[in-house]
Order: sequence, then structure tokens, then C-alpha cells
Amino acid sequence: MIVKCNACSMRYYLDDDVLGSKGGYVRCSSCKHVWYQNPPALSPYTPIPVVQAPLMMHPKLAHRSQPIRFFWIGFTILIPLCLGCTLFMLYQKNLLLSSLQGWSGLLKTKESYEEEKIQIQNVVYRYTENSIICKVDFINVTKELRYIPALFIHIQKEGKTLKKMKYVPPKTPLLPGEEKALYIELKQAPTSFSKISVGFFP
Repeated sequence: MIVKCNACSMRYYLDDDVLGSKGGYVRCSSCKHVWYQNPPALSPYTPIPVVQAPLMMHPKLAHRSQPIRFFWIGFTILIPLCLGCTLFMLYQKNLLLSSLQGWSGLLKTKESYEEEKIQIQNVVYRYTENSIICKVDFINVTKELRYIPALFIHIQKEGKTLKKMKYVPPKTPLLPGEEKALYIELKQAPTSFSKISVGFFP
């Protein structure tokens, strides 16, 4: 390349290899002037800016563990919901049971209540011409007035029930600690049996 001294206008020919890719300082041999000389524009040592290709923003591929992460998120949400529903159902069940128990206590018949307060002491029977007379002895074990509730009667033979019936006695009061006998006529009873069982009708 040809360079020119700015002081004396002397021209020189310099090889491109002398300046290099970044240029360098040159001293005039005539007037001794020193200046900085840029590298030639078309010199092979001139750095050519590299045009970078635009970056392509590729969408990130779904991570393989993403379904697992969603599974655990759903699992952690579902478990508390299931526990909450279970506790709620148990609570409602307990409320329902307590309510049913309360209603059953209110709807409990007087007979079933009185059968807990009245006891059967003895049962005997005798034959008549057309029936059987059964004598049942009761006692009131409470300190309140009670009435004899409905009874069931089973006529048995060798452990097998031949006939069973329900008997509703007339309104028979029993004072506290009082004992009373009730005579029950059993018509159309089997002629052959071994035992008569009497209890409170459920």
C-alpha cells in the first residue's frame, strides 16, 4: 500500500505485512515525522465483521418429568379433598346415627320400656276341656307405677315351636314392688306339647 507523510508529503510504499491487521506507527525517513497508519481497507489482515445469523428461539420441549409433576400436584390436591370428604361423611353419619337413636328413643313404645321394668317370675299352665289356662306371675322391680305390656307365647315340643301367638293383656297396673298373676286362656292349642314360653313382645 502507498502511505503519505503528513509533514513533508513524502510518499512511501509499504507492504501490507508490515502494518499487519491492526495498523502501526510509521516514521518518515526524510523528515523523521511519526504517525499512526491504519491498515489498508482491503487488506487481508483487515478484520471483517462477522454477521451472526439471527438466533432461532426454539420452543422448549416438554420435559419428560412434566406429566409426573402434574400427577403429584393433582395427587397432593386430591388426597386432602378425599380426606375432607371422608371426615365430612363420617361426621354426617354420626349425626344421622345420633339422630336416629334419639328418634328411636322417642318412638320407643311404652311396652318395650316397661318390659325392662317388669319381670316374669313364673309360668304354669293347666288343661281345661276346650283350652289351656296359662298363669304368668309378674313383678314390678321399679319404684314407679307400671303396666304389663304385650306378650308373646310359644307352645313348644322337644325344642320345636308348634304354635306362637301375641297376647295383649288388659290394662293391668303394677305398683312398685307389687307381684301380680295374669291368667291367659289359650284356645285351639296343640293337644300335645312339652313347654310354654312367655316373654315380652319385641
